[in-house]
Amino acid sequence: MKFISFENGASGNNPSYEFFPPKNINGFNGVKIPSPFLSNTLNANHFPILIMLPDGNIFVAANQKAMLFNWRTNTETPLPGIPNGVRVR
Repeated sequence: MKFISFENGASGNNPSYEFFPPKNINGFNGVKIPSPFLSNTLNANHFPILIMLPDGNIFVAANQKAMLFNWRTNTETPLPGIPNGVRVR
């Protein structure tokens, strides 16, 4: 029996995001923008949960971590970890 895993590994890790249509955010003009948050949530960061908040920021959860993301300034604000061992995969 073959099992498929949605966990990421260091060899295939690509902790970045892109905008479509492309935007020039802090000098990243239409190219992938690196994300320390996605890098720190390895091995379960393939499908993060993203929720647009009324103030324009984005709530992001991946693995056992969460943050507020200001996409205009490329600023990541860490939030307390997700409690009780819950993981976002």
